[in-house]
Amino acid sequence: MRIYKIIFFVTAVSQIFSIFFSSFSGGSNFNELLITPAGYTFAIWGVITMFSSIYALLHLFGTRTFSRPVYLWLSSVYVCFTLWLMAAERELLLLTVLIFLFMYFALLKAFPQLLEQGFANIQEKLFLQGGVGMYLGWSSVAVLANIGVYAFSFGIQSSSQLGIYLQMLLVLLAALSAGYALYQSKRNAVVFATHWWAFVGILVGLFSREQTELLIAWTLVCVVGLNVFYFKKRLRSIKN
Repeated sequence: MRIYKIIFFVTAVSQIFSIFFSSFSGGSNFNELLITPAGYTFAIWGVITMFSSIYALLHLFGTRTFSRPVYLWLSSVYVCFTLWLMAAERELLLLTVLIFLFMYFALLKAFPQLLEQGFANIQEKLFLQGGVGMYLGWSSVAVLANIGVYAFSFGIQSSSQLGIYLQMLLVLLAALSAGYALYQSKRNAVVFATHWWAFVGILVGLFSREQTELLIAWTLVCVVGLNVFYFKKRLRSIKN
């Protein structure tokens, strides 16, 4: 398993270098949607990549091992992050969608397996559960943002009636995707907190733009629905 540990470490650390060397800053297509989260929310990528790299370093010199599929799924996610930056920088929008879909799928495969194995110490709970959990939570929402950017690149105006309705659909799908990620992760608190970070960022962005009242109301409805889904099961387990 030593070779898998090395690959895991190299791919995790490569994410940080890809951020530093990438010139991607959003681009024209990435700022068109009214439901684009406020700029500060994207700082989560720095936390995700830092946590991933710190744990990969600890894991490299530790005794803990994962199953081969977990190594492969997570390493492929880390590689895809760099590929996504390269595709976004060149505004290859369809490619960004395909990459994010794969990342989301891979995280849905890897994180439940990590939960089954458990987290042995505080380092694993913080950096492994935190890093991969945030990755899954953010990706489950961001994948719809990538789909939206691609769809609107065909000339649909985000502030038009059609554009508003399409963005309402995207918000609904993002909430459903988030709910599915919560279901697969057994309502993991890290995943849920990341969903809050994403949707609050969407609301902050909407409040800073004009003609967004309907989108604000709809996003709040979706957030309430997501919270009901999360807390209903949690409260039931506490009562039992």
